[in-house]
Amino acid sequence: MSSRYTLSKKLGTGTYGTVYKATSLHPLPNLPVGSTVAIKQIKPYPVNTPEAQQPQYLTSGVSVSTIRELKIMRELSLHPSHLQLYDCYSTTDGALNLVLEFCKTDLDKIILKNTRLPLPLIRHIGHQTFIALHHLHSHSILHRDIKPDNILLTPTLQLKLGDFGLSRYTSPPGQLMSWEAVTQWYKPPEMLLREGLYTSKIDVWSLACVLAECFTGKETYIFKTPFEGDLLQLKTIFTVLGVPKEEMKSLPAAMRGLNWKGKEGSGLPKSGNGEFDEVLEGCLKLDVKERMTCEEVLGMKFWEGEKADISGYV
Repeated sequence: MSSRYTLSKKLGTGTYGTVYKATSLHPLPNLPVGSTVAIKQIKPYPVNTPEAQQPQYLTSGVSVSTIRELKIMRELSLHPSHLQLYDCYSTTDGALNLVLEFCKTDLDKIILKNTRLPLPLIRHIGHQTFIALHHLHSHSILHRDIKPDNILLTPTLQLKLGDFGLSRYTSPPGQLMSWEAVTQWYKPPEMLLREGLYTSKIDVWSLACVLAECFTGKETYIFKTPFEGDLLQLKTIFTVLGVPKEEMKSLPAAMRGLNWKGKEGSGLPKSGNGEFDEVLEGCLKLDVKERMTCEEVLGMKFWEGEKADISGYV
């Protein structure tokens, strides 16, 4: 570990690395000595392993997606609604270390603690996150992993969009992208059908799912499934929103030509606030062409109402 930081504890381990809580020992721009930071340590595959020989890895064993994450974070770091990247360094074991803004908690923990969140708080969370997402999309970047765990809160309770490990720049027309990104509960139907030609509206779907979960609670989340599986997730979506009509022109190629018979679903749960219901309905359209963009969502009246202070729910 660098002499510029001292580690205090491990915060978590994921597929792509381990995150530590640490303290800075030397000043950096926007980071005084003694500041608390999070260090994401990404260990490379040893160059003599089969994994490191795959085309997605560089000769050092560092994945292309890791380099992409670093590039995207550097591009976004000045925006107040995105997790800040302060520093980046490598260690003698070949690990790449990203020094990030430390966050106190995340939206997933808040939902678990409070079960269902009131609409003024959902309005506050949703508005800030759609602003962050719109900034991403305006730079031709897809997040591809919007979920409660990745909507973070700093010690001063600022909302931050984090974890850009699956993010990527939009592809040129006709170039396929991976349909394996996005966590299952928040994955839109076109990706569940393995469509590789998708747009930034996949993130809009995911964030609307998060807002629905804030309203209903985790246990009664509308698209919750008991176990993993794309077909099961798709069936759950169709149970709520209905089976798509045959004339829907934006269906992925996997669905065209199949004998789909339009069937009504149970419908999205009603919140008692028509403006919030309109946000969910506009973002959770099966037809991608009818699904709203971030810019369109931010123009809706729902965001003009009362916003709650989040401090009472952390």
